[in-house]
Amino acid sequence: PAGVVEIVKAGTTTITASAEANDTHLAGSASYTLTVNKAARTLSFSPTTATAIVGKSFTAPVLSGVLDGETVVYTSSEESVATVAADGTVTLVAAGETTITATIVEDDKYLEGSAEYTLTVEYEKSTWGIKGNFEGGNNWATLEQMNIDGSTWFFIKGVKFTSAPA
Repeated sequence: PAGVVEIVKAGTTTITASAEANDTHLAGSASYTLTVNKAARTLSFSPTTATAIVGKSFTAPVLSGVLDGETVVYTSSEESVATVAADGTVTLVAAGETTITATIVEDDKYLEGSAEYTLTVEYEKSTWGIKGNFEGGNNWATLEQMNIDGSTWFFIKGVKFTSAPA
């Protein structure tokens, strides 16, 4: 339609409207400069923190704010803890903490935008109570099993070990 400006991309342009002379008016024109700025991207993960267990399935938080056709680049701040594929799929590697970041680069209409979430990765634990006579009393200790790098480790908590000469 006449007189309607369609925004195509960020930039500056001059808009001129003109009219031809007729029986009642002289010819004339008017111009103005239109500046269109790039819009800010609003990306976000929900939730912004997650915890996962090595060897178990993990569903990453949902990324919102991505428009159709946009390419998201994912990174992990600690690839020794978790890696992230081009499609956002996370592979858990070892216990620790990493920040997963999603970025969309600047284009003709939008500024660069990014979002991140903190991922805490743990090893699977199993805990058993052990009742016994520790240090002369009837006490409980905790035996905790952890799978670390494919090996099973056991930790005993709540027991004080002492040695005596043989």
